[in-house]
Amino acid sequence: MIIFKLVNEYFVNKGVDVVQDLDNVEYQQNVKSLGTAMDEFSSKDFKVILEFVKFIDLYENYEKNEKINKLKLKKSSPQNSISNIKESELEELLPITDTEETLDTIVNPGYSLMAANGYNPTAARDYAYKWTSNTSTLRNNSQFPYYSGYYGCTSCWNDFTNFVSQALAAGSMRQIDGYDWYYSNSGPSHSWGGANSFYKVWKVRAGVASSVSSLGVGDVVNADFDKDGDIDHTAIITRSSSTSSSGKWLTQHTSDKEEQTTVGTW
Repeated sequence: MIIFKLVNEYFVNKGVDVVQDLDNVEYQQNVKSLGTAMDEFSSKDFKVILEFVKFIDLYENYEKNEKINKLKLKKSSPQNSISNIKESELEELLPITDTEETLDTIVNPGYSLMAANGYNPTAARDYAYKWTSNTSTLRNNSQFPYYSGYYGCTSCWNDFTNFVSQALAAGSMRQIDGYDWYYSNSGPSHSWGGANSFYKVWKVRAGVASSVSSLGVGDVVNADFDKDGDIDHTAIITRSSSTSSSGKWLTQHTSDKEEQTTVGTW
């Protein structure tokens, strides 16, 4: 099929070894990362890619639902009480509900972090610039080696939320151990590298911006491509040229881009 050819050629050109398997979590995440790679394909091909991303998102949700049900059964069983690790795993899997935020407001939810205690958005922006390239894939494994060690590679994994978390940390955002947001070489919080969990934490810590116009440099934006309540992508605003969504320029990882897309293109 043409879609598999497009996906495989893209990752081969990026030097990423992918296994074409719809049930493979790594393959699913690699495909979903293409949702913001509009400048890597022709407009015709990107429409095909985007439909495949939506399909994978839906396909993945069936697997998530099965895993969620298994975890809930373990949690409710008095003979096999769920551990703290399973609690956080369950939290990461659960989608955003209508009671948390309506689906219309989480397509591009943004967190206004400017008022957060001690946060330096300029330092966060500069870090994002340093560790993003429009021509190659960059990973800061010397300081944040957990994911590269876990996957056994330097650039084959989806790095977008981990990258944004690194930028926030570079901006002196306070890390909180436990079940909030922190990095550790032995294992970071789910919210450090998981888009869903990241959203759940930061909508409480920083709040969801009332409008795009209130977002500025150093603020974070998430995307739910299929409006199904599962957050699919995370990026940081590194330039604000106007109050409109087309003036909020994004820097991101996985499909590494420095200010090639805006909130308006998501």
